[in-house]
Amino acid sequence: MAKSAKEGAATIPKQRPEQQQRGKKTPCIHGHIIGSADMAMIEEFLEEFTAQYNAAPSGKMMESIFIAQRATNDKYAAVWQSSKMLKYAASHQIAMGTQDILDLEGGDRDEDYERKALQHSRGAAAFACFFEQYIAVEVNHTQSSYNSMKMSELFRADMHTLVQFLRKRIPCSCLKQKRKEVKSVVKMGRCCHRECGLPNRMTAKNTMVYCTKCKQANYCSRQCQEADWKMHKHLCEGIQTQQAEFALKQKAAASVKDLIAFGKAMCSDEDSNPSEMVPQTSFLDEVCDSTEERNEFLDEMIGSLLRMANESKEGSESESSNKQS
Repeated sequence: MAKSAKEGAATIPKQRPEQQQRGKKTPCIHGHIIGSADMAMIEEFLEEFTAQYNAAPSGKMMESIFIAQRATNDKYAAVWQSSKMLKYAASHQIAMGTQDILDLEGGDRDEDYERKALQHSRGAAAFACFFEQYIAVEVNHTQSSYNSMKMSELFRADMHTLVQFLRKRIPCSCLKQKRKEVKSVVKMGRCCHRECGLPNRMTAKNTMVYCTKCKQANYCSRQCQEADWKMHKHLCEGIQTQQAEFALKQKAAASVKDLIAFGKAMCSDEDSNPSEMVPQTSFLDEVCDSTEERNEFLDEMIGSLLRMANESKEGSESESSNKQS
């Protein structure tokens, strides 16, 4: 199988010659969703996304991923706006990365093949991770921001981290034995300090220290964390702002649901007592600058709900009157 020219990149998993020669025995597809009418578009999308990733002028893997996303956003808007299509794309990459790991088991593989297959599997896992996070952040809005460190570490993942990531995402047991074999391999993490002196800035993950503010940056030591603070500070503050805004939106969404339920109950239940059904509006304390502004906002909302209730009751009474006449 051909590999991408750029390190860390992934390509579309093609059926391998040895699988075609098996004839009667159908190879496992590791949960990859096939046969869908959308798959032709997904394969075309993945080819283009990979090409844009490889062509990105940045030598940094994470920057290249976001460059590829922007470059394909208009042409493949139907993919980027659909959680279903992105899940197809992610499953495609997971299946490919899994098969690359299994292909390493062949005794006739040379070192160059094994190196490329391993890097290929890492790239596929990182792409899948990106698609999953894009769904959470941009489509479903269930996550405040991207965890770039997680994707970055997958590009350089040790066998333990890589197999564990893939094993959790496939319904088959193809990696069960491999998972047992690599369980003793020390998991590695990458220090965020760009001037870190460690080879590839990698160290045992269980010895790393983390930024307690944003929880998205890890370091090999306190010394590296302190040295990186000037660089990390602005990013950290930005992530914290995103997290705070996301939490506020979640509270607001929950309160809006309460308000809708409150309005529906008032409209449908003639004996309902509004004073016993006041929805949770604590989020207003965070978005309103004063008690006066908060009360004004509440009065407006409750007034709208009361008008809804009255209009609904008047409509019901009119309909009942028409039936009787």
